[in-house]
Amino acid sequence: PFASLAAGAVLVGWLWSRRPDDAGRQPQPADLPSNPLELRSALLFGVLFLVLMALSRAVAGYAGRGGLLGLAALMGLIDVDPFVVGMTQSAGSSAPTETAAAAVLLAASSNNLAKGAYVLAWADRRTGWRSLLLLAGLALLGVLPLLSM
Repeated sequence: PFASLAAGAVLVGWLWSRRPDDAGRQPQPADLPSNPLELRSALLFGVLFLVLMALSRAVAGYAGRGGLLGLAALMGLIDVDPFVVGMTQSAGSSAPTETAAAAVLLAASSNNLAKGAYVLAWADRRTGWRSLLLLAGLALLGVLPLLSM
């Protein structure tokens, strides 16, 4: 399921990137992102990463499958990377492998929905709705394997 979802997402992204840009505008200085390697950003990310990874491991050990899947849905809205790292480290020990895999799928799908909402909020209306619909479709496809678990 992961390979087919990845291949489909890459194909749709590649096809979308080949479309001509209607607006043709150049990015303005306010549109350009700040440097993510600045010390303050790196420290904030590091602290967030440690806290979220510890939380995900604690929930995996003490809250059971329901708690872990609930945390997975919330983590997708915040930052999915520390959660995935926590699941890979706790799979088989504090969380059954099947539960950890289901949690990673749910977090990834939740993260796709969050990204679609961000684009809808910050991009132009047309791009926002297209992105939201494509990412919502990918999120739906991402949770389909959970129905057989």
